[in-house]
Amino acid sequence: MIAPVHDKSKEAVFSRAEQNYVEQLRRRPVDERIDLAEQKVRGLWDYIIDVCKTHENNRVISRSDRLAGQVPASHAAHALKNLQRGLLHYEIIRLAALWDGPRADRLSIPTIIAIVADRPVLKALYRRRFLSRRIEEAKLADDLEEGAARAFVVRAPREARHTTRTGFHRDMRDGLALGIRTMNAKDRLAVAGFRDRNIAHNLALDPVSLRLAQVDRLLRTTTVVGNGLYGMILRSGFAIEDSRRYARRCTESLWGNCTMGAIDY
Repeated sequence: MIAPVHDKSKEAVFSRAEQNYVEQLRRRPVDERIDLAEQKVRGLWDYIIDVCKTHENNRVISRSDRLAGQVPASHAAHALKNLQRGLLHYEIIRLAALWDGPRADRLSIPTIIAIVADRPVLKALYRRRFLSRRIEEAKLADDLEEGAARAFVVRAPREARHTTRTGFHRDMRDGLALGIRTMNAKDRLAVAGFRDRNIAHNLALDPVSLRLAQVDRLLRTTTVVGNGLYGMILRSGFAIEDSRRYARRCTESLWGNCTMGAIDY
């Protein structure tokens, strides 16, 4: 059995245009929706990794004194401040975009959730995952001796169902349930509000505040949700921690070898 993803009281609130897109999706064949979800979740990870790379650069440029400690009060300090603000704003813009509402031309988490958060699609994804595992086990059985192969074939279906169900429910929890909660979460709304009101538009309104801790929490949640969706749809995990370590290594390689010359104006 596939457990319900969420209850009605925890559904994300979409605009009328976004809701129309969701309703159009529901009328498309299940296999077509799965193909679309596969395309979008692969593309989504390029953007998640880009945000992680920017986050690592911000860790040095905007959140430490690695560069700021080398720049005295001078004209150069104004340029550095502008660089810090611009890079931090870019991280916020790209992170917020990962959570923009569902639309046909968007690679966002809510768009992917809108595609797959429907019982017929979830059942089809589960069947694909189970079939994929059985195919792998059949290949393994071919390599065993006859007696061991017979015992394996008898035992495997029950274990395969349990393992597949456990893994699928874990990915649903991380990808769908957490993703839907995050759409309405304070951190997500704060990041989106800061992007819309302080960066994206020149509004004659008081700016809203945003804490860096909110950005950090949303980025961590984004990687968990993205990994859950990736596993649920493509039946494998994404090596996000390896990607983040590589991004940090690249950042350290650049800024660790960057030394300012004398600044006297």
